[in-house]
Amino acid sequence: MECSNDGPSTRRGDHLQNVRGALERWRFQTKRDRYSPSSVTAVTLLPDPILTTLASNARIRTIEDIETKVNPRWIMAQRHGSEVLEILKRYDEAERTERERAKREKANKRRKETEARQAAQKAQKDREREERRRQKEQERADKERQKAEERAEKQRQRDAARVDKQQQRDEAKNAKGVGRVARPPLVGSGMFNVGPSTPSLLQVCPCCYIFTSSLQLIS
Repeated sequence: MECSNDGPSTRRGDHLQNVRGALERWRFQTKRDRYSPSSVTAVTLLPDPILTTLASNARIRTIEDIETKVNPRWIMAQRHGSEVLEILKRYDEAERTERERAKREKANKRRKETEARQAAQKAQKDREREERRRQKEQERADKERQKAEERAEKQRQRDAARVDKQQQRDEAKNAKGVGRVARPPLVGSGMFNVGPSTPSLLQVCPCCYIFTSSLQLIS
């Protein structure tokens, strides 16, 4: 379809049907209002081939255009051409307005879809960023807990080692105490008890030894 600066050069679809309907209504109303009673019919006033050309050719905008571009020639062009052109202009403007509205709606729809897509992408990125942050925090918490457990385990090992050493020292002391046998004191001796570390009386003093031996015989 060839286009002009003001839109399509040929009317089609619903726009064409609307213009045809408007021209048909115009010829019947004009015949009724201005040519009754008379032998002029609606079709004579605006024949179907001329009506089709006027309805389909969007480049007919002046009386001169009607006289040069409509074939067969419309004999009512000078009398009723301006009325027909006004109808064509009104419907073309309505079509252009509707086309622009549809274009704006389409653009708005694309914009909203783009905004919605961008918002969804942003929300997804935010969720991913939040998930990464949560994972990092969880990893830090796990590391801290692991370090705390390791420190606690080392402390338990140190405490257990101290307890073991203390038990070993206590067992060693107990073992020394059990191996040492205490000697009973000498009967009649008022000087001191003889123990493993006490020097022999004979070595200390022969006289004392003799004296002690005498006491034992007497008793």
